[in-house]
Amino acid sequence: MEPTQKQLDYCYQILERIGSCPCNEDGEVPFETSVEEADKFIKAHTTGQKWEDREVCSAGDWGIPNH
Repeated sequence: MEPTQKQLDYCYQILERIGSCPCNEDGEVPFETSVEEADKFIKAHTTGQKWEDREVCSAGDWGIPNH
């Protein structure tokens, strides 16, 4: 099954941050080949990431009202 556009967008954002990743024999990056590979790539590059390294969003961006 092909990866979703949302997965691909997120994978390319990660790739931009990390700079490079290995390709398969056909020259494709692994996350372009399947949903499972995209999930593996995302998990491998976001686990243990500090909150300071992530994009900062306000509570309003998440739809959480300010109290």
